[in-house]
Amino acid sequence: LLKHFNVDCVFDVGANTGQYANMLRNKAGFKGRIISFEPIPEAAETVRRKTRNDPLWTVEELALADTS
Repeated sequence: LLKHFNVDCVFDVGANTGQYANMLRNKAGFKGRIISFEPIPEAAETVRRKTRNDPLWTVEELALADTS
């Protein structure tokens, strides 16, 4: 589906330790931008370590919600 719909960016909401983004890169072959959102500092740091050699994968240490 990623190729079929020409997806060029994925929002990984609730990234945890980056399992979904890893699957996108390693199994689905996704080469576009990934933005991981993870509010838990320890988990966000784990994802940051995984992104060090991937300029198209960034981490935002925050939660997404429809209210403050």
